[in-house]
Amino acid sequence: MLRRFVFVSVVLALNIDATAQVNFSENIAPIIYSHCTKCHREGEIGGFGMTNYEEVSEIGSTILEVTSINFMPPWRPDPDYRHFLNENVLTQNEKDMIAE
Repeated sequence: MLRRFVFVSVVLALNIDATAQVNFSENIAPIIYSHCTKCHREGEIGGFGMTNYEEVSEIGSTILEVTSINFMPPWRPDPDYRHFLNENVLTQNEKDMIAE
């Protein structure tokens, strides 16, 4: 009986974690702030701001498009060939969270 209880508890815990939704403050904001706001803020080269939820949510579909085709963040060297200091490349997990 105890084994069954432990098994059901583990399954339920895994299911709750699998259905956890991506949210801006916990999942997306760290990606945006570490990869995008260096350029996308007032006084920098990016043509618009990406410093808060409102600014990011207004262009969500554009962010999805440019990150899915590796147009943004701009980084031309092939990260599979060689690595450099201060690379600005999104991981597949980060792209998946943006897509979700």
